[in-house]
Amino acid sequence: MKRRVLAFAIAIIALAGAVYWYLHRSAGEEGEAKPTARVTLAPLQVGPIAQTLEAYGVIESAPGTDQVIPAPFDCLVRDIHVTTGTLVAPGDVLLEISASPDSQLLLETARSALVVAEKTLSATQERSELKLATNQELIVARQAEADARARLESLKLRGLGGDGLIRSPSAGVVTRIDATRGSQLLLGAPLLTVAKTQGREARLGIESGDRLLVFASQPVMLASVERTGAISVESHVRSVGAALDATSGSLEVRVPVPAAASLMLGEHVRALIQVALHATALTVPRSAVLPESDAQVLYTVKDHKAARHEVKLGIASAERVEVLGAGLQAGDAVVVSGNYELTDGMDVTAETSGADPSQ
Repeated sequence: MKRRVLAFAIAIIALAGAVYWYLHRSAGEEGEAKPTARVTLAPLQVGPIAQTLEAYGVIESAPGTDQVIPAPFDCLVRDIHVTTGTLVAPGDVLLEISASPDSQLLLETARSALVVAEKTLSATQERSELKLATNQELIVARQAEADARARLESLKLRGLGGDGLIRSPSAGVVTRIDATRGSQLLLGAPLLTVAKTQGREARLGIESGDRLLVFASQPVMLASVERTGAISVESHVRSVGAALDATSGSLEVRVPVPAAASLMLGEHVRALIQVALHATALTVPRSAVLPESDAQVLYTVKDHKAARHEVKLGIASAERVEVLGAGLQAGDAVVVSGNYELTDGMDVTAETSGADPSQ
């Protein structure tokens, strides 16, 4: 009986030891398990990528398109029918003027001089027919009458003696008004300025260090920074300045505004100038590339393991960057999130994926 009890006790002790050994072995194996990182993947793509330069500016009249309307004679401003920013059509009344006392006197003098010249010519012709005047006297009388008529016509063409209405010579926008109601202006003094609607340009400013990147004819996208939801407008660089602005230190870039665009004079705009384009490039999201010492690194995933790649960077857009490196091809699953904790050969689990990491 004692032997049976002893054997039973030994069996119990052996079984307990086996269980203890098994549990501790499993715990040890779990402690030695390799770490696994959770990452987000996206496919490495091949396609065009454009590098753009951001610039800001304002919509202005293109050089040579502003029409300054001067006072046609010494005048008084009776009324002004427009304000700065008014859109006008050809023939629209801009303001009303009347002749100053001196201009009115000039007109009356010209009319009187013509009457005298006409009477003198008539009398000279009668005398010439009676052989009482020479041909030279007749020629002088005719010249005097022609001169007097030309002076009067010139005054009338300038508006003296007319209705005093100053009309717009073309379609455009009133950009400046120099006259005020009741003011007296001399001949040639500016009354107001009308900018042609088809002569708008964006005047942009870029840093001097970007001068070598920007050239005429490069594509440009313009958009208002003052109106939300404004449609972007496609255009191109017309000219790049060769001198820095003394105040801002920036370099001027001129971009024409298409006639159908809704951008208004004086409106502030944001421009994206396309300074480089690669038609077939390997590109990844910017977050896929990590700086590591003096290198740029990205990780791809295959068979649930991370592979480290040192790459060189090409041109970059707002969201993607061109990568150049050995062993990369279109469709590779690239880590775009969780890559900071990766090492080469590390096991990974993809939370979301634009490519199958098991391929």
